[in-house]
Amino acid sequence: MLIYEMLYGSTPFKGTNRHATFSNVLRNEVSFPDHPATTTMCKGVIKKLLWKDEHKRLGSQSGASEVKQHRWFASINWGACCASAFPRTVS
Repeated sequence: MLIYEMLYGSTPFKGTNRHATFSNVLRNEVSFPDHPATTTMCKGVIKKLLWKDEHKRLGSQSGASEVKQHRWFASINWGACCASAFPRTVS
């Protein structure tokens, strides 16, 4: 859902209240607004991550490594991401 929320600014299952949102998660398939336009591959990874059947959902077989192998993430150097040291925040 994070990818969807970063693209569209809201949850894909937003309801009028918390109960309605949870109900939408259980019943509705993910749909995509017209704007901003995004690629079929991006929509595909979102759909696969939000698949209702947990046994068919992307990542259900081999976890994060399965997700990272999706074509949408092909340009990401996961080794470099994992090896990077992030700056400390000043409190």
